[in-house]
Amino acid sequence: MRVTVTFTAVRSDATATTSVGELSFSRQLWPSIAARLPRTTNDLPNSSPARTGRSRCSLRTIRSNSKNAVRQTARTRGRTMEKSAAQNDTERSVESFVALIRAQDVSGIVSWFSPEASLVVNGRKQDRIPFAGAYEGTDAVGQLLTRIFEAVEIHDLRPQFTLRDASDEVGTKIVCCLNLVGTVRSTGTQFDLEISAMVMVNGMGAVESARVFYDTDITRRAFEEKSDTVLRDEKGSGISEVSHAVSYDPKQIVPEIYKLIFEGVPKGTKVSFGDLARSTAEFARHNVTKPPSFWWQLVRNFNVWDLSRQSAALRPYYSPDLIHMIKGGETEVELCGTYHGHQGLSDFALTLFSDLEYEGVPPQLETIAEGNRCAVHMPETFVNKATGTRAVVHMLHLWRFDDAGRVVEFKSYNDTFEIVHSYGLASAGGHYDG
Repeated sequence: MRVTVTFTAVRSDATATTSVGELSFSRQLWPSIAARLPRTTNDLPNSSPARTGRSRCSLRTIRSNSKNAVRQTARTRGRTMEKSAAQNDTERSVESFVALIRAQDVSGIVSWFSPEASLVVNGRKQDRIPFAGAYEGTDAVGQLLTRIFEAVEIHDLRPQFTLRDASDEVGTKIVCCLNLVGTVRSTGTQFDLEISAMVMVNGMGAVESARVFYDTDITRRAFEEKSDTVLRDEKGSGISEVSHAVSYDPKQIVPEIYKLIFEGVPKGTKVSFGDLARSTAEFARHNVTKPPSFWWQLVRNFNVWDLSRQSAALRPYYSPDLIHMIKGGETEVELCGTYHGHQGLSDFALTLFSDLEYEGVPPQLETIAEGNRCAVHMPETFVNKATGTRAVVHMLHLWRFDDAGRVVEFKSYNDTFEIVHSYGLASAGGHYDG
């Protein structure tokens, strides 16, 4: 079915109408084309209001505009179809991979990896975190999988969402998030755990490298403690909605936020009296139980005014409907948990900046983006002000933005055991992988 459009030119005194030709379009393309065609000669390129009475609306001009509209519509549809096909293909691949894990098919899983593939299971203290460490080559990956299947009974494993970024010259980067429910055979403890992986797939479709992120403290407890209750990590809201195209690039926004968090704000940044009062009250409430040594170090090295400026500078980057989640909410660390809205963001920022001192922006940011969502892997280095403990924590940050480019949801997959240890809340010891 096609739409035929007749174009006419009307004299300025409306005394005569002249047909200038007809064009035919497919019914599917017509709505997009109609939106781009001129309604009057004023809308035509190079037209002038002073000359609208003259018939400059030639069939050649209309035909040219129509063809451009067709080309633009076709290009847009092509990009949309290509992206949709790529998304569907990625999701099907993830489903197939998950099916192999459910079936505990070690050889089938290993076949997805290149012979020289590297797999890192997050966890800095490798003798406390089960399976943490680096595994090189398919033999090592296969041995790891065998150990996991022998140690854990899988009850449920389901994908939550995937991100796909094909802009890397080496291959395609994928972030895949799953939820695993299982039981540790040795302790009988059941756990409910989100797992995310950042994966690099080469041009042949084989996994070249992958790093797995999860709540390491929950995992440690499941293997060390016998519990009658299910150990669950902090879930947030899941960030499960499908990404969509936006007019901005999340890869440009996220570094600005990190710079404010890790390096602070310029001294000239203004702060309102309300921000200062709120920061002072929250800071005092949060630190009321800290030892005298902490307060002495604070007087020497920290300024509540600086904290207020930093918190106020971050607020415009975030939506009032923000959900801000840090894995580890089940621990005693006040920093971990889920925060809501701008007030929650302020509470988080005040807790973060009063507890930890960062060593600048991490030098390595591995970032992928798809539409309004973004994922970043980074090693954060900080000193806990209360204990003096220096920690290096590999994290995966998941960001979701609204159409205005503001953060509406944030999830941080931490090495939670490392964070707990920095607060002096976990037993010392453990081998560091650096």
